[in-house]
Amino acid sequence: MKRLILSFLVVSVLLLAACTAPTVTQTVTVTSTATLETTPIVTVTATTTSTITVTSTSTQTVTTTPPSVVEQGGRLPTCEVGDKWVWSYVMDETTYTLTEEVIGEEIVEGRDCYVIDMSFDPLLSYTHSDVSTITSMKYWQDKDTALYGVKTEQSYTYNGTVSTWTETYSYSPWSSLFPLEIGKEVETEVTATQYSDGSQIGDPVVTTEKYKVNSKEDVTVAAGTFSCWKIIIYDGDGSVTETIWWSDKVKSMVKMTDAEGSIGELQSFTTAPSTAPTLDQSQTSTPGNTGLEGDW
Repeated sequence: MKRLILSFLVVSVLLLAACTAPTVTQTVTVTSTATLETTPIVTVTATTTSTITVTSTSTQTVTTTPPSVVEQGGRLPTCEVGDKWVWSYVMDETTYTLTEEVIGEEIVEGRDCYVIDMSFDPLLSYTHSDVSTITSMKYWQDKDTALYGVKTEQSYTYNGTVSTWTETYSYSPWSSLFPLEIGKEVETEVTATQYSDGSQIGDPVVTTEKYKVNSKEDVTVAAGTFSCWKIIIYDGDGSVTETIWWSDKVKSMVKMTDAEGSIGELQSFTTAPSTAPTLDQSQTSTPGNTGLEGDW
């Protein structure tokens, strides 16, 4: 998150089993005797034996139904317009309230993205030769990977002039860390290109990032207590640049820290009903909510 902020600044299945019971064979012997008398008297006795074989076959049909469809942990999240997260974000010894909200969907650089509006309270500002204040910010998040930003854009005032700063990002490869599982990792080369009011500034900058799922942990923040995936992000030298705690329920991280000492913690969130099968189709958390319902 810090890198992005600084870029602004920053079956049912039917199983039919035909179970054939063993063939049962019964043999019945029937003996009959007939006596014939003739004149002169001669007695003739005849005996006949018959064997009757009875075979029975039964067919049994077995129907099985799989368990109910439930959300599997670590799946790629599906966001909806209206999903919203409010953070407490400490950077450079200043505490901000950061609000992120999904406001739409767009295709950028050939990638299908969620458009996320971002706002800080108080407004972010920095001083160079004059004070520059960021007035609005947007972030385009890649749908297929969730953790990759495709584009960032900020409007800011500098020396009394309103300008727009934009960065675009491409990844090689576009490998997704999802579905999450402990020990899984992906490495990618990131190319960032910067623009000021539509004109490219300098050459693209190429860096390497590696994402690794380290463990699962319970994390408690103001929004509640959540079962999280701990994801560690490394640079090309193998140094840790950022650690995030990702919650399936929140569809985002609930906590982050970075190498520069910044800390972000979730204060509240509202997620719209998901289009994917889930245990709990609507999630809302505010301070005091445990946040555990439907998260296990």
